[in-house]
Amino acid sequence: MPPPICAPATNMCTSCTAQPDNCGGTLKCTTSGACGGCANSATDCATPNTPICDSTSTLCRGCMDDAECVSERGLPYCVDQQRCAACKPATEEGCSDPAKPDCRFDSNGTLTCLRCTGDDQCTGRAATPVCNVSSGHCVECTSDNDCTGNAKKPLCVANACVACDASAVTGDADALCAAKPGGKLACVRSGSQKGECGACNPVDSTPCAGNQLCCETGGIAACVATSAAQCAACGTPCDPNLANTCTNRGCRCGSGAACSGSGTEKFCLGSPGTCAQCMDDGDCASPTAPLCEGNQCVACDAAANANARCVAEGAGACASTGARKGRCSACDPGNNSGCSSGAVQNQCDPATATCVDCVDNGGCDGASAKPICGSTSCRACASDAECGALGGAAGPLCGASGACGADTGCSADTDCADGVHGQCVDIGSGIERCRACDPSNDDGCGSGEHCSAAFVCGP
Repeated sequence: MPPPICAPATNMCTSCTAQPDNCGGTLKCTTSGACGGCANSATDCATPNTPICDSTSTLCRGCMDDAECVSERGLPYCVDQQRCAACKPATEEGCSDPAKPDCRFDSNGTLTCLRCTGDDQCTGRAATPVCNVSSGHCVECTSDNDCTGNAKKPLCVANACVACDASAVTGDADALCAAKPGGKLACVRSGSQKGECGACNPVDSTPCAGNQLCCETGGIAACVATSAAQCAACGTPCDPNLANTCTNRGCRCGSGAACSGSGTEKFCLGSPGTCAQCMDDGDCASPTAPLCEGNQCVACDAAANANARCVAEGAGACASTGARKGRCSACDPGNNSGCSSGAVQNQCDPATATCVDCVDNGGCDGASAKPICGSTSCRACASDAECGALGGAAGPLCGASGACGADTGCSADTDCADGVHGQCVDIGSGIERCRACDPSNDDGCGSGEHCSAAFVCGP
């Protein structure tokens, strides 16, 4: 193309000049020296949709990419391969000021960052898709119904979605959950769904009925029917020893409260069920009430077949008398049951209910050399008076062997050979018997002693 300008001085064609621009009309002097539609994007391309001066065609055209807008117009973005702009409407790139989050045309027809006025102006912001009209900010939420993307954060507090059990939640979280679409009536405060709006709250079983518990199955909390196998807590049965029914999430024994597990309320028994102290003798630990009679622990002498039951409990018999009356003991002082039938350990001591050699002289009947009972042991006699008090066949005389002998007749001292009663004495009416001494002459007594009328030597 020939030079566009005719120089007046030489009448020769020459290149144009930019300063002054000597191209005619609206033409501009380009860097090649030819006149064209534009020479500089910033000064020559004023139309928004054609901001770039094409160096080849020397015409203004739309931008091709972001880099071209940066170098030619000092703006960071090429929008729709037309405009150079400070932001992108499709992605909101360039709008970093929270107070001006939306890229759109202003009143001058320029793409710029502005306050939002509706949710559609926050759609490019995944984390903050809702417009807070009062502040012009794009936010996560303005109401609970905006919080649908994360079940763990179902409620809106200060334009942010939070867990329903978060400390920032004011008011009744259950009511807030119930007000949301979907029929989830409670804030779940424990388990896998903690912080979510769900069917019920496992902590207090809200809003399940009184005969239901809120229990988690497969990670989901739901109301389930109560039973003795699951009553006050999910998966926890009532103690079968203490209760047999469940009412209003409480373990009960029949129509009453659950038994305490001690004393007269140790077990829940029968149908519909009442609290009782024992089921069998093994449940009775008190020594004074060792047997179970009518589901109550009683003294053994108040129970049927007491001796046999005491034996089964490791004792010898039921004490029916004495200091241990009513206790399962080694023996029964009332009839000596539990003790041997021999000469030793054949009587039951009323004080201790244990078998001893004797509690009275009758216990020494089989021990001829020890006929006297002293401190639960049989001993030798110490005087004729002790033997006389025995009565029976043993005889009234205490011999040298310690045995009580018969009071047989005699005719001479030589007939008296028990080692103690060596004098044949007339005891009256011509009846002669062996005695320890003779009152008529003090024979049998030591020097200085006298024989009393009772045949006892003394001063």
